[in-house]
Amino acid sequence: MALGLLAVPSALVEFLIPCTIVVAAIENLWSRGTRPAGWQRPALAGLFGLVHGAGFATTLGQLFDGGIALPLLGFNIGIELGQAVILATIVSV
Repeated sequence: MALGLLAVPSALVEFLIPCTIVVAAIENLWSRGTRPAGWQRPALAGLFGLVHGAGFATTLGQLFDGGIALPLLGFNIGIELGQAVILATIVSV
């Protein structure tokens, strides 16, 4: 992926991304109105993050020829700041 430490076929990752979205949607509909307990939801969230992270890593690895640490740090800071702005907007309303 981005650092070349793990090789996962991009076709597999691209297939798994929509699969994780469908599984998350089904799980949310299935547990609607109840408070899910146990390890299932954290496991699904972790799997979702790993698969989507693999997609981002592949894309970011293709974008940058040199070192990836600094661009990756900037990307992550941008994502976190965006989430903070959205959360601050929602909370202030």
